[in-house]
Amino acid sequence: MAFIKESSAISFKYDSETLRVESWGPNAFRVRATHQPVFPAENWALEEPVIAPNDVSIEAGETASIKNGNITATISARGKLLIFNNKTGKPILEEFSRHRLDLMDPKSRFESLDAEERIYGMGQYQQPFMNLKGAQLELAQRNSQASVPFAVSSLGYGFLWNNPSIGRAVFGTNVTTFEASSTNIMDYWIVTGDSPSDIVRAYTDVTGKSQRCPNVIVVDFFHWPKEGEWKFDPTFWPDPETMIKELKSLDIECMVSVWPTVDRQSENYSDMLSQGLLIHQDRGWRISMEDEAEPEYTVYDFDIYRYYRGPNLMIGNWYPRDYSRGFYEGMKASGQDKVVNLVRCAWAGSQRYGALLWSGDIASSWGAANEVWSYGEEVYQICKTYLALREKMKDYIRELMKAAHIHGDPLMRPLFYDFPQDEKAWRIEDEYMFGWKYLVAPVLKAGQMQSTVYLPKGKQWRLVSAQGEATGTRCKEEVM
Repeated sequence: MAFIKESSAISFKYDSETLRVESWGPNAFRVRATHQPVFPAENWALEEPVIAPNDVSIEAGETASIKNGNITATISARGKLLIFNNKTGKPILEEFSRHRLDLMDPKSRFESLDAEERIYGMGQYQQPFMNLKGAQLELAQRNSQASVPFAVSSLGYGFLWNNPSIGRAVFGTNVTTFEASSTNIMDYWIVTGDSPSDIVRAYTDVTGKSQRCPNVIVVDFFHWPKEGEWKFDPTFWPDPETMIKELKSLDIECMVSVWPTVDRQSENYSDMLSQGLLIHQDRGWRISMEDEAEPEYTVYDFDIYRYYRGPNLMIGNWYPRDYSRGFYEGMKASGQDKVVNLVRCAWAGSQRYGALLWSGDIASSWGAANEVWSYGEEVYQICKTYLALREKMKDYIRELMKAAHIHGDPLMRPLFYDFPQDEKAWRIEDEYMFGWKYLVAPVLKAGQMQSTVYLPKGKQWRLVSAQGEATGTRCKEEVM
């Protein structure tokens, strides 16, 4: 057993394991453990360390501690880790030790220190609730599921599972667990903050800020004649050059969707096949588009796939981040200033590469009713109201985009992001803040004409759809 003190880190060696705790930005630590002779070189979601002043002290032979602003970590003589908030003096993470043999899959397991803790984040899943306490999540990318393993706790800390392995996160009432199906290292980042906005801003400081969103019109799938023909279909787009010039005169850029699939009947298929530019197979079909609802299509086997960086089971969640990075760096090298790409999946850090995450396709065609007046007068008046409202909010939305780029603040956020001292705000799941100015209460039921809205404490609220100001913590509002 040995503690090793460095300028901004403490390492601990016991048996074949090495544990390292180092400052990584203000009020934050990166924690790693491995049985390898040296730590792997990858930083994964993290950028190069943001150095912050820290105070390292060691009690020789017994325990060690490292302090970085408002966060302190202590390591016992057997390597058990305890992390606590210096401002409150309360522990926020304590490793959970088993007293019997356990399955040998690599995991980090922590005591649940507060039964009232609420946990939010982790990316895009399909669960009908926001508070993840009591939930179990698959750490894997799927259609309509984007795993971004960063969580914000009501106890005043943020936690990033900095491991791209396929795995599982369990936010139990008594134990919190992060598991990796295949890895040679445990790696996570933890930060304390006085508010959720402090925590999210610190997270984007170390994983990257989102890019400025350009003023664009998106021309999406299927604007080409055949898949693998990267051009406008002249039947519907007779003069794209003139169209783009007209849009530019209105200070609007045109953004096109590019798909990697190539139809055998397309004009490029033969040349791409002869040059070896298409996916190769050793057995079976070259490629097929599976209908995932078919009973013959069984569960994913993540262990089958192999990438340049390694087995999918070990680094599969890294794929969407590097996918965005490849396009971002290539487009930057070609001279494009603002790069934004619509993508189906993302991982921690994808935002720095212009990834604009969406949940999937919405079917459309030239024959569909595309205009707002296509659905009757009543619907048209409703659509017209919101189109006019959006037009009025353009300057405000630009402000929000700028704040997201500079500070990392999300445009849409839960009420507690702006009102963390209001305990009730942590429990409201059917309202959200659109920036710092507007509280939005969506209509969730057909035929609903009135809604009771919770108004967080500490602000005077004005109703957008009516005259006067709202008082108290709840108001009844007519649906717009």
